[in-house]
Amino acid sequence: MAGFLSVAGLSSVLRPALKLCNLNMRSHSKSREKRVTIKDIAKVAGVTHGTVSRALNDSPLVKVETAKRIKRIAKRMGYRPDRIAQSLKRRRTKTIGLIIPDILNPFFATITHGVEEKATELGYHVILVNTNRDLVREASEIKLLCERKVDGLVICPISYGSAKHLRRFKNESPFILLGSNMPGLVVDYVVSDDVQGAYLATTHLIDLGHRRIAHISDPSNTSPAESRTTGYKKALLERKIRVEENLVVPGGANIDSGYNAAGKLFEMPDPPTAIFAANDLTAIGVLALAKERNISVPEELAVVGYDDIEIAKYVEPPLTTVAQDKRRLGRLAVQLLCDKLNSQEETDIHQIVVQPTLVVRASSRTASKSVLNLSKVTVESPSS
Repeated sequence: MAGFLSVAGLSSVLRPALKLCNLNMRSHSKSREKRVTIKDIAKVAGVTHGTVSRALNDSPLVKVETAKRIKRIAKRMGYRPDRIAQSLKRRRTKTIGLIIPDILNPFFATITHGVEEKATELGYHVILVNTNRDLVREASEIKLLCERKVDGLVICPISYGSAKHLRRFKNESPFILLGSNMPGLVVDYVVSDDVQGAYLATTHLIDLGHRRIAHISDPSNTSPAESRTTGYKKALLERKIRVEENLVVPGGANIDSGYNAAGKLFEMPDPPTAIFAANDLTAIGVLALAKERNISVPEELAVVGYDDIEIAKYVEPPLTTVAQDKRRLGRLAVQLLCDKLNSQEETDIHQIVVQPTLVVRASSRTASKSVLNLSKVTVESPSS
């Protein structure tokens, strides 16, 4: 039986190796137990673990000095990313779904440009979906994109009615709301401060001497529409001007809606001397009817829009408007989404509010510039 070991002999040979293996396993288990996590770093740094995750992923949403301090702490604590967890959570299809309600609206065209620009920088492709303001279609498209395993979604919701299916898909795919938030739905979003924007527009008209200021609202049942009406009323009340509900008329998101709404206002026994429209397309409709009826703008009627779409500076007269940085909004939404995708652990909810500015052009320029709050206003000359 030369060349063969008995069971007892084999056991005596293997016993030291098994003991060493057990020691190594215990040592490895102990080292795993001591692995430094993002939450450990957050506790030492005195910040949220979401902030730590963004700092370690070089997100521009974290201040430079804060990011440097967090990285120093992580290095000192011996932090090593869990590469296996990262690979499971990281991008798989390199695609992002972008859902917009109206592809014909120039506002969403510029939003799309910002989203695609940032996505390309970060190595993603964008699948664009237009819902045509149809809630059933919106829900269907979100479901389809989730089934196609996009890495995440940027959603410009149609209305508050979108909340029902957004809740349903909340755990299906990471998403960021863009341009509008949802009361009662705690999610990440990037929006403009629409209350402040409408406040600036209405205050500007008051400073020009107007007291009968109408508002053509957006009846879309969204947070921007609601906020713009709130900002309009806030400015009037602060200046002790009574809010007349008959001066608040519903419009829409197109030129025809502004044309038709202006017709109702012009037929009043005591028509308004100024109109603040909830968007530029509506305001352009107002300008069209004013020209048709020989109402001089801005001498007889001042008009202010919202959004600062590209055509606003080229209409006659050039339109005073509240400018949203649409491209930046789109870029921020993609960055925020990618922060979630790249995070090694669950991140905190992040909600970004971008401040708008008032761009004064010829449709309302009838007063001295000295009456304006120029720190929040950009005045463009007719040749610009």
